Amino acid sequence: QCTSDCAWGTQVCQNDGTFTTCSASTDCACTTPGELEEAECRFCGWGYQRCGEDYQWEMPLECYDSGSCLEGTIETESCGFCGTRTRMCGPDCEWLAWSECTGQGECQAGLQEYTTDDCTPLGYVRERECDSQCNWVDLGDCTGDCLIAPRTGGTWTDGTPDFKDEVCVPAGPFYYGDDYDNTYTNDPMQIVYLSQFIIDIYEVSNDRYRECVDAGMCVAPSDLEQTTYFDLEKGNHPIAGITRQEGIAFCNWDGGKTLPTEAQWEKAARGPYPRNNIRPWGDEIPTCEIMNSYDCTVPDMYTTPVDSYPNGISYYGLYNTLGNVAEMILDTMGDDNLNYSNIDLINPFYNVAGTNTFARKDKGFLFALIEARLTMRNQTSYLSKSGVYGLRCGRYAF
Repeated sequence: QCTSDCAWGTQVCQNDGTFTTCSASTDCACTTPGELEEAECRFCGWGYQRCGEDYQWEMPLECYDSGSCLEGTIETESCGFCGTRTRMCGPDCEWLAWSECTGQGECQAGLQEYTTDDCTPLGYVRERECDSQCNWVDLGDCTGDCLIAPRTGGTWTDGTPDFKDEVCVPAGPFYYGDDYDNTYTNDPMQIVYLSQFIIDIYEVSNDRYRECVDAGMCVAPSDLEQTTYFDLEKGNHPIAGITRQEGIAFCNWDGGKTLPTEAQWEKAARGPYPRNNIRPWGDEIPTCEIMNSYDCTVPDMYTTPVDSYPNGISYYGLYNTLGNVAEMILDTMGDDNLNYSNIDLINPFYNVAGTNTFARKDKGFLFALIEARLTMRNQTSYLSKSGVYGLRCGRYAF
């Protein structure tokens, strides 16, 4: 758009990068000073043009009903992943609708991620990068190995273990669930595939949780009857009496981790395919030397140290996946996931926004020896606190 001394016009950008001459009239002569007449202005607008004392038309002082654009103008913008779309200015000087986005790629340029797509065996991952044309480019082969080293535990200042040890569970299949009964909605047993992940060997202890509280990132338990947290002689007992959200806050503080998914927890407790045992050590009914159960501790039933019962550890070396405390799980749980019949076969994870219930594994020390099974699951309120609910943390190992 352009102007002369007295009128509005247009000029067009040519192929050689120069504009045409402005179309605005350069004949500004008028005959009667003070005379007003309508004239075009801006984008399809109009205004009153005044004849000046020098017998020259003046530019309109105000422009009414002006549109948004110059008729015939074409505008292009980016859309999607490296795509473009256009729109044209119509005869009423308003933009017409955008065209569909075309030429899109697959991803956001520069993004890097790990994916299970096109990997065999299932559950293996490969790293890929999104190139400048917004298409994925593989950066390596598929692997089931842990690409992040699990943490090795150390000691507190008094020389006692801090129980911060982690273990890597490599990618691959395992049997999920069982077919013994449907009392705890853990049927049917089926083979699923998990990517490599890292999980705590021990349940989170009181002393580990206390570190987070002292750092101002966690909230101490509020009910003395639901926890041994305030008994300094039981710093190596599992933390209890906190909500699921408080547990997630701890895991996030402890190295950017979170709660394990139900499938991750169960594989870590059971072992890889073809193991189909219903207890960490096998199918044998446990004894009081293998797990913490009220059958063994009545009337003083409660928690024991997180490194108790080494004879009951899992295939991957986890302590107390049965007994001691029930463990919080990342998955939510509702009426529409009462069993395992409709789960994803690769990295299953059930998450419903807005639900107030979540899954937990194990019954802790409330287990009777004969009923203890690693596949047992229960539903718990989102804000529930209990002296028998604890946790261990996990994360993907890439």
